[in-house]
Amino acid sequence: MNTDPLMRYLVELASQPEAKGIVLTGGFGMRVKQNDLKRRGVRTLIADLPEARATSDLDIILSLEFWLEPERGRNFRKLWCCNVQLAIQEGLRGFSGSICED
Repeated sequence: MNTDPLMRYLVELASQPEAKGIVLTGGFGMRVKQNDLKRRGVRTLIADLPEARATSDLDIILSLEFWLEPERGRNFRKLWCCNVQLAIQEGLRGFSGSICED
């Protein structure tokens, strides 16, 4: 079980249909991938992977579909903003609500 506080927000985002097509990147994305490889016992080209440095934020890439389907993009933005506001209220650093300001 992953006890990282960001995992809760990632699971909430990824479990919503609006999030289909997002790609998790950055240090946290690397850490999640490394943990998954270790959990599944997958061999990698590098025997001892260096520990991924993760900051306290979620870096994501949005697929082109978010611009081709404006309603879906708006729904994802609402979902993202709800998670950002919750994270800020709970005192997690590294979250910015700038995308949520109109």
